Amino acid sequence: MLEPSGTVELLVVETATGEEEELVLTGKDFYPERRSMLDDDVLPDDDDSQ
Repeated sequence: MLEPSGTVELLVVETATGEEEELVLTGKDFYPERRSMLDDDVLPDDDDSQ
């Protein structure tokens, strides 16, 4: 199985204010088993959406 390598850098711009935010994704962002335990606080639980 091939694995992603490198990074993806996105620049998000709020059109109303011109505020910029940079988002950097790496291969580990696409594999839940490689994410840190802190991501559990950020990602929504499926049970909460019901």
